[in-house]
Amino acid sequence: FFCEKPLRGRSSFLLPIGRMDGGRQPLMGGGVAAISSRSYRVGFGAALLASVAVLALVSLIQRPHGVELQDAPRITINDLVKQQPEWAPAAAPQVSDGFNAWMDSLPFGDNYHKQLAEQKNKQEFVEKERLSNPHFLLRRVEANNAYLKKRVEFLNGLVEGREGMPATIAVNVDHPGLAGAVGEKGFGGDQGLEGPEGDRGPKGPAGLAGPQGPIGVPGVPGPEGGEGGVGVEGPAGMGGSPGTDGVRGGTGLPGLMGPPGKRGAAFPGVGPPGSAGVPGPAGLVGAQGAQGPPGPSGGSTWPALAISDEESKFGGTLKTGFLQDGAVLYADRSDIKFTSVPAEIHGEPYLMTIDNQKTKTGPDVISFRVNRPSYVYVFFDLRGTSAGGGSPPAWLSSGFNKLEAVAEVDDADMGTMAVYKSGMPMNGMVELGGNANPPSLGYANNYIVAVAPSQEHASAGLGTIALAVPSGTGGTEGFEGSMGFTFTANEPIFVLDLGAFAPAGEAPMGGTLSTRLYNEDTGELLAEQTFSEDNRGDLKGGSLFKSLRQPLPLPAGFKGVIACDGYGPTLMNGNSEGLPAAWTFNEAGGKVTFGSEALIGALGEMPDEVAGTPGNRFAAGTFRYS
Repeated sequence: FFCEKPLRGRSSFLLPIGRMDGGRQPLMGGGVAAISSRSYRVGFGAALLASVAVLALVSLIQRPHGVELQDAPRITINDLVKQQPEWAPAAAPQVSDGFNAWMDSLPFGDNYHKQLAEQKNKQEFVEKERLSNPHFLLRRVEANNAYLKKRVEFLNGLVEGREGMPATIAVNVDHPGLAGAVGEKGFGGDQGLEGPEGDRGPKGPAGLAGPQGPIGVPGVPGPEGGEGGVGVEGPAGMGGSPGTDGVRGGTGLPGLMGPPGKRGAAFPGVGPPGSAGVPGPAGLVGAQGAQGPPGPSGGSTWPALAISDEESKFGGTLKTGFLQDGAVLYADRSDIKFTSVPAEIHGEPYLMTIDNQKTKTGPDVISFRVNRPSYVYVFFDLRGTSAGGGSPPAWLSSGFNKLEAVAEVDDADMGTMAVYKSGMPMNGMVELGGNANPPSLGYANNYIVAVAPSQEHASAGLGTIALAVPSGTGGTEGFEGSMGFTFTANEPIFVLDLGAFAPAGEAPMGGTLSTRLYNEDTGELLAEQTFSEDNRGDLKGGSLFKSLRQPLPLPAGFKGVIACDGYGPTLMNGNSEGLPAAWTFNEAGGKVTFGSEALIGALGEMPDEVAGTPGNRFAAGTFRYS
């Protein structure tokens, strides 16, 4: 039972009786038992009947016949009046279909939705009657009491007879209890059918090499060879040393006296010398003698480029040398060497700095002198440039231009050095700032310095051009590798200049050409010159020439290769395509013999692949000799 708000000073007690299936249909038609103080006698009777109905329903649930509660809670009368008891299910109870079907078959089992509609109609009717008829509530209580009495009588008879009741009724109430233990593992199912064959997997890596096999059994000695033929007669042996003087023989007997000789002519007498005569008139001038043989070729009009008076502000000894692959970088350590340097400064003088002074700063950390106008090149640790995540000193980034070409070194940590070129030629005393001058950042080694002439010229005087190209000859092919020819010195010669074919003549070049002289037998690079718009050299015929720092002597029997590259679609070389070429070899009366087949190879390398005949197939590299 529960209390409801009093109506006009009267106390009302309402008893709801319904089904246990989550509110689908009321068990007793949704009837309400009410007791008012004004009709105590009638209300008491109704209350008594309602109590009997509740006890009958509880008796029905607790009976062992037919109704079973799974994990049923303990239910008391007090629990019925609680709005939220502890045992309240987490969800609506799940009732078996048999129980619901049995309840629907009872005379008071009206449809749930129909009951809702009837309840709503009744509520509306009651509200209207309450407002219009003050005595309606009393009459309604009396009618309800009579209705409940009939239902209680019916329920009592039903419980006693238990007619049509199902054999078993199961009511499941879900409680939020603890999770039960995990059940035992079931038996494994039958193995499924074999699937189709999968795609073939990728090829695995090569296996490790197996262990070395045992040493084979020594072979049986072969039969003894036949007697060899008579060898070539050896050179004549050296002459023997002179023998000792023989013993002097004894004095012979005196010879017989010969007959007397004829009388000789009388000896003329000689007088004293006479006085000097009067000088005669001057004789006529004789004819001019024949021209003598030509003298040796003269040297370059410029002195050979050199570095001198080198000095470090912080002490130590600086060293100089010529820049080439394998050259040492620093004066205070010999473990780091160049493996590759740009062609335009290959072979030029360079200055070995002191790596231990890489953290020094100042405007004049090192100084040196050059003896002719020259460009100054600075090799800087790439890690200290923007490309390596660092920053070079201001004196380098503002006064020098960074080139695309780089230098490679054999130090694994540094690896590469950026190359900077001065914006203008320098002459006389040169001073450079410190490696660590602001905002220098990221470097780990000191810089290196090299110099190259701003302008170079061909050597003055006579000499023979090995491959002479006529003036005005144009290029016909844009081969981008190296190309050249071979030659043999039949007697000692001096190489004075190196040259390169200039298809544009005096016009701007638009590229950089490199001519190199190699030892064919060893592959050693002996000399190199580069030709660019900034430093063209002198045009002789159809080729540009630059003199070497000093003439290069080649002994008789020397075999060399002349290579040239730097040509391409915009600066084309000449190619006779196997026909007689317009450019010719000059052997200088047999001093030099040229090969009959031209060569090609990779860019920057000595060509070693035969391109075909004739030997002067390409108009590219050349040299001048005497």
